[in-house]
Amino acid sequence: MQTWMAGLIISLGIIAPALPTAALAQDVAVSSSDRLIEVREGLEEMVAQGLLPNAHAVIMLDGEVVANLKFGSLDIESGRELPDDAIYRLYSMTKPITSVAAMMLVEEGKIALQAPVSRYLPEFTDMRVYQS
Repeated sequence: MQTWMAGLIISLGIIAPALPTAALAQDVAVSSSDRLIEVREGLEEMVAQGLLPNAHAVIMLDGEVVANLKFGSLDIESGRELPDDAIYRLYSMTKPITSVAAMMLVEEGKIALQAPVSRYLPEFTDMRVYQS
């Protein structure tokens, strides 16, 4: 099974140019190309509607960049193009990053979604709910 890793390269923009790039976007499986179109159209629409000032998504397959999508501008007033190495301020990213890490472990068969948390973190074995 091929694993898709889609990331909004926000704080890691400096690293992005160094990532290996697939020879052609056609290297992506045909079944995945519809998803790529959905991601592209969704981001483009959010920027066009003004919901986001810009968006930069890098999609990788088997360790190679197969899509580098950039929409909007770095600075709305000047209309300056969004560079690959743009640096963004991030807030509250613990939950999304932890969720991606957990799903990667699920894909690798190292944890099961249905398993109680206490299987992996014994400290949670005797958890109780506080009742006032």
